[in-house]
Amino acid sequence: MSQPMKGFRSHRKIFTESLETSRLVPRPSSAPTPIPTHEEKAWQVFVSAMGSSLTPLLIFLWMIWRELWSWLRRNQREAKKEEAQHEEAKDDEDRKARRARRKMEAEAQEAKDDKDREVRRARRKLEAEAQEAKDKAKDDEDRGVRRARRKLEAEAADAQDDADRKERRVSRKLEAVAEDAQDAAERKERRASRKLEAAAEDARDAAERKERRASRKLEAEAEDAQDAAERKERRASRKLEAAAEDMRVLACGRRKSI
Repeated sequence: MSQPMKGFRSHRKIFTESLETSRLVPRPSSAPTPIPTHEEKAWQVFVSAMGSSLTPLLIFLWMIWRELWSWLRRNQREAKKEEAQHEEAKDDEDRKARRARRKMEAEAQEAKDDKDREVRRARRKLEAEAQEAKDKAKDDEDRGVRRARRKLEAEAADAQDDADRKERRVSRKLEAVAEDAQDAAERKERRASRKLEAAAEDARDAAERKERRASRKLEAEAEDAQDAAERKERRASRKLEAAAEDMRVLACGRRKSI
C-alpha cells in the first residue's frame, strides 16, 4: 500500500475517533480519560470548526502543516545522504593513507636491500684483494728462499773452506729477508682488514641514515593524512550540527503553529 493511502486511512481513523469523542454520551466515572496526541488535538479542532466560517482557514493551515512535514522529511533524507557521502570520503582517505604507507615501507625495504647487496659486494671484493696480496707475498717469499739456497750451494762447491762462514752469513740474511717479507705481508693484511671494516661501517651508516630518513618521511605523511581526515571530520560534524539546529528550529515553529 502506498504512503498517501496509509496517511489517508490514519487521518480517517483519527477523524472517526474524534467524532465519537465529540458525541454527547457521558463516559463512565471509572473509565480513565485518554490523553489525546497532537494529531488528535488537531483533528478535534478541525471537527469542532466544521460548518463554521473558519473551515477554509483551517484547511489551509492543515495543508501548510503537511507541506512543512514533507519538507522536514526531505531535509532528514538529505542529511542522511550527506552523512553517507562523508563516511565514504573518510574511507577513501583511509585507503589512500594505507596505500601510501605500504608504498613507503616497500621503498625503504628496497633501499635497505640495495645497501646490503652493496656491502656484501664490497666485502667480497676486499676479501679477494686481501687473498691475492697474501698469495703474492707467499710466492715472493718462496722464490727468495729458492734463490738463496742455489747461491749457497754454488758457493759451497766453489769454496769448501768458506762454506761454513758463508752459510751462516746467508742463513742470517735469509732469516732477515723472511722476517721482512712476513712483516710486509702482515702489514698488508692489517691494512686490507682495516679498509674492509671501514667500508662496511660506511655502508651500514649510509643504510641507517636512509632508513631513518624514510621512516621520518613516512611518519610525516601519515600525520598529514590524519590531520586532513580530522579536519574533514570536524567540518562534516559542524555541518551536521547546523542541519540538526535547523531541524530543531523548524520543529519548534511547527509546534507553535499547531
